[in-house]
Amino acid sequence: MALSVVVIRRITTSKIPFMKALFPVIVIAAAYFWAWLETLIMANPMLRDNFYYKEQNRMLIFGSILYSSFFIASFPLFYFIDEKKDDNWGIVKTICAALAAGMLTLFMLDLWAKFIGPL
Repeated sequence: MALSVVVIRRITTSKIPFMKALFPVIVIAAAYFWAWLETLIMANPMLRDNFYYKEQNRMLIFGSILYSSFFIASFPLFYFIDEKKDDNWGIVKTICAALAAGMLTLFMLDLWAKFIGPL
């Protein structure tokens, strides 16, 4: 997660116009990329005895969309940890952000289950 936040921060601090409006798009794109990459890395021949996908292409496309919901919920919350020097990110605020990310993820997974269903 740390590397993804660094990448998002690098993009958002660039001179691209309308960056505040593009922030959600950047978060969604980064979330999908990291989910897709991790899904691809896990399905390698060295792990075949312990881990494999019956339909790898389907899992890379749709499974990564579902998996990216974890990152979509957490990237924006943790992007702002210690972003400004005068922000006080103590243990309570950090725990609240983690719990919020978990709840947002649960909500998105529940929506997936209700409207899309199993892969």
